[in-house]
Amino acid sequence: MLKKIAVAFGVVFLAVGVLGFVPALAPEGHLLGLFHVNALHNVVHLASGAVALWAGLTSEQNSKLYFQVFGVVYAL
Repeated sequence: MLKKIAVAFGVVFLAVGVLGFVPALAPEGHLLGLFHVNALHNVVHLASGAVALWAGLTSEQNSKLYFQVFGVVYAL
């Protein structure tokens, strides 16, 4: 179950990271006019998405570790 959720998180993070670089979708630095984004923010989303996707495609243990580590990091 965690593997599927990690893959879903990975896809969403990658999509948000890519869409943040599309000027038409992020006018004045606000993705879809709602969420503040910048280049560093987009790169962090891309990296988080790549790691989540890797974790979700490898093992349940890696998925669990991903959610534990990134849960703490994002909480800070």
